[in-house]
Amino acid sequence: MKQGILRNLRYQGHNQLQMVGLTLVTILLLALFAAFTAPIDRIGQVVIAGFAAYIPTSCVLWGVTPSLSFYTVIMPYLLSMGSTRKAVFLVNQIYKVAFALFSGLVFYLVNMVGGEYSVFTGFSASFTLFATIIFLGSMAEVAGALSYRLGKWGMIFYIAAIVAVCLVVGVAFGLSAASGGEMANMMFEFADAMKAFPITLFALGGIVGGALFSVACWLIVRRVAIK
Repeated sequence: MKQGILRNLRYQGHNQLQMVGLTLVTILLLALFAAFTAPIDRIGQVVIAGFAAYIPTSCVLWGVTPSLSFYTVIMPYLLSMGSTRKAVFLVNQIYKVAFALFSGLVFYLVNMVGGEYSVFTGFSASFTLFATIIFLGSMAEVAGALSYRLGKWGMIFYIAAIVAVCLVVGVAFGLSAASGGEMANMMFEFADAMKAFPITLFALGGIVGGALFSVACWLIVRRVAIK
């Protein structure tokens, strides 16, 4: 068991480092896009305010989407190399939480450095991003595990999850392209509107929901047949 976990930590850790790199590159590309489309006299304000959308979008894209294929592609390979289902599942949960922590930390640091131009301040926005990735990542794992166990019928869950992620990313890119220099104003208005909602409570609910999805995923994975 211990050797299996250590082997999986090394293998899956390499994949997670790739996801971290892709996340940072995506954030940079979105920031460059904002800089080129913003009015010259407001480039700094637009770019910094836009991080309120770019960081969550990038983190969700590279933190959640790979979870869809983990149990359909990576898990069978790891099991064929001698790992156990429990080791595969535990290591995947460790890296899911680690990526969520990384996302929340990056979001917090960027908002802190951005100063008055930052849309969000304080801990709540970063905690919400952490909870969102936990919830969506766990839900994607269930979709992937079901698609593997149920075959063609499970692909319904798989395709639905992919469509949901594409919708979120597509809307974010579309708003950014359409708004241009108004991105900053849009994000500040969004932040003001969110103050009326108990965001921290919703985030806690997301963590609880993610934990329940993880339990459901384990119940599926521990009995899945290797194809």
